[in-house]
Amino acid sequence: MGYFTNKLFIKKLSLSSNEDGIIIIADEYRSMMCDMSLKKHQVVDAHSVILNFIISRGIDIDQSAFNTIYFNTNKSLKILTTIKDKIENRRLQERFDVNCERFRYYFSGTLTYEFSDSDYDRIQQLIAEIRREIKKSKVITDDHKSRLLRRLEAMQNELHKTISDVDRFWGFIAELTLTAYKFGKNINPIIEKAKELAVIIYVAIKVLNGFSQIPSANSLFGLSKSNSSHSETQEFSPNDPTDDK
Repeated sequence: MGYFTNKLFIKKLSLSSNEDGIIIIADEYRSMMCDMSLKKHQVVDAHSVILNFIISRGIDIDQSAFNTIYFNTNKSLKILTTIKDKIENRRLQERFDVNCERFRYYFSGTLTYEFSDSDYDRIQQLIAEIRREIKKSKVITDDHKSRLLRRLEAMQNELHKTISDVDRFWGFIAELTLTAYKFGKNINPIIEKAKELAVIIYVAIKVLNGFSQIPSANSLFGLSKSNSSHSETQEFSPNDPTDDK
């Protein structure tokens, strides 16, 4: 059985956030360790996947247990389990805090933002796609990449099927807007996915607040001015001289 090399596992891991990825890895590693017929090459395969996930995502974890074929599986499992426990304990506290806030709003008559299962799944997929586009971009500087990825991770950790605010979404949009003004059309693949994400969030905002109209997704990234007649399909042009008039 190929624990870490299974295609479905790799796909699931690639679409996950950093924290979800560590939890997925820790659970898979524990399952692997329970296999009495486990072969050394399976552990080597597992460590190669773990090491490259950690490196590619820039996760601050002791790599010494995974970057050699002379492995200590007990040490590796302890590292992963410790980090997983910290993540899950923090998430439980956050869940408690969010629920307290949610029910406080509920009992006081204040509504919350809610996403359908399909919208929520699409949000997670878009975030994963945006993360990949940011990482492979050849024009965005490392400093801007780091800030965008940090905002993206924070947003993903905030977005649940039911939430009381979308503050971290706006934080990511603000950072992406600055990046769009700096690098222009070169980051259009990221902008297009962010626009689709914004539309989903906007619909939730519209439903909650009862708005008859909401700003276009284009306006978030300087694609049109609020007092202009630009259409939703207008091409992005941050260097348009008319923007300064």
